[in-house]
Amino acid sequence: MELARKVFTDGRDVDLEGLKTCMPSGYSYIEGIEHLLLSLKQNNYEMHAFTNYPIWYQLIEDKLELSKYLSWTFCSCTYGKRKPNTEFFMEALEHLKVDPANCIFVDDRFLLFLFIYCTLFGYCHLYENEYLTFFSSHPFRVNE
Repeated sequence: MELARKVFTDGRDVDLEGLKTCMPSGYSYIEGIEHLLLSLKQNNYEMHAFTNYPIWYQLIEDKLELSKYLSWTFCSCTYGKRKPNTEFFMEALEHLKVDPANCIFVDDRFLLFLFIYCTLFGYCHLYENEYLTFFSSHPFRVNE
């Protein structure tokens, strides 16, 4: 109920069990994405989730089994920071022991990308479609 009071500040009754049941129904793989994730994994690309979800991210994991492809490394509920906090991104880079130029960050929020890359790197390359925006500090080509 603590979560409900934080989210719904108007005092309404909230069926948390109903929300927990409903939440995973909103998630499914975009056509072709499992093949892409498998290909990236087989080609030894290291992938990590970077999410602001509460512990309920585990409901998504239970449904989609994303951990077959990536690690749930950067979950704000366990890390104690949230996107778009640039400190969170810098700590992720430190944890991974990589240079920002060697990372590709994928998210579904354009303004988040713009904020992060302009703040951290000062420049970027961008590909955007109806589902995702990809940023990288290296040029790359996406075949459509």
